[in-house]
Amino acid sequence: MKTKRLLITALILVSFLLINATTGHKKLSESMIEQSVVKISPNLYACKYETSNWLYLQFLTDLKKNNRAEDLKIAQVDTAEWTSTLHYNEPFVKYYLRHPAFADYPVVNISYEGANLFCKWLTDKYNAIPNRKYKNVVFRLPTEQEWVLAAKGGLPNPIYSCGDTLRDKTGEYMCNYHMARLIDNGGLNDYSDITGPVKNNPTNVFGIYNIER
Repeated sequence: MKTKRLLITALILVSFLLINATTGHKKLSESMIEQSVVKISPNLYACKYETSNWLYLQFLTDLKKNNRAEDLKIAQVDTAEWTSTLHYNEPFVKYYLRHPAFADYPVVNISYEGANLFCKWLTDKYNAIPNRKYKNVVFRLPTEQEWVLAAKGGLPNPIYSCGDTLRDKTGEYMCNYHMARLIDNGGLNDYSDITGPVKNNPTNVFGIYNIER
């Protein structure tokens, strides 16, 4: 993390983005966590990436390993939600969470309670590391005010989180956006059921990926 050590008793890390781990070979470590956060305000940090399937699976595996059956039930991913739309998403029911090809994609279809449980687990994991850089860290979900602050990227009134232009100098889109379209039954469908990798688009000013999605 490119910030100086802060002499405070607690750091609040916004866990709506959390940590991305790009391979299944590495174990969760303090350096992986510390290098994946960016400073939002003096005592507030946000992770650069959405929580990946890989990382959430480490959480589920740890719950199972420690016989935390009730917590595991709360934390389970509702993969059947992939079939709740008009699109043909049946393959994602089986493969999206656990197939290596989607390890670097954001975890989806978890409950609010499961997300909070994950935050508590990650807090305990990090604070148990002897040589960690930050002491007494708390991972949690953001407040609405914190979400807006992170999304604006430090800009007062940006049109997009990446700035006031949707395209970069080469003409490429800087944000992952979609436009709702009418479908036959008169409803709306944004054609965006499948996600993209957690490091899929340019960052906003803070260095946070995919904040527009």
